[in-house]
Amino acid sequence: MADFYIAVGSNIDPETNLSEGLKLLSSRVHLLRVSTHYRTAPLGERRQPEYINGIWHGQTDIAPLKLKKTLGHIENHCGRVRENDPFASRTLDLDLILYEDLQLDSPELVIPNPEIKERTFIYIPLLELEPDIRLPGDKSPLAGLVNPDMELYYSPITEILRNLLDSGL
Repeated sequence: MADFYIAVGSNIDPETNLSEGLKLLSSRVHLLRVSTHYRTAPLGERRQPEYINGIWHGQTDIAPLKLKKTLGHIENHCGRVRENDPFASRTLDLDLILYEDLQLDSPELVIPNPEIKERTFIYIPLLELEPDIRLPGDKSPLAGLVNPDMELYYSPITEILRNLLDSGL
């Protein structure tokens, strides 16, 4: 079984869509943990609702590209509409960011996801789950990115998702 990490987000009915996404994904893989989820401002300074973002950790025997397709099916099931605007609102966003120690650079999938180091709402929850993590192909600890003056805003959906996971869904 391979360990994987998924960056998750939603800004359209996040409580419903993140909960549904967690249930659907857990029926296909073994989900182990969910990070704290945070309220974050939309990228691109858009006028849209804030996002709820976090990280989910699991194990699977599904290959990375097939897992990415599975994530896309779950997003679609939850009403995700793909637009040309990469910053458009979304019901559910599930991005495979790490898969074991794999380094992959293909047109379909890049692992580790290059946005890990660029987006606080990805690396802070990832560090919560794996405080000593070093990204594949990079010797520097991810914890070196943390600024002690960062402000993050906790979302109560964290407890809802953790309770769902603990209940066995």
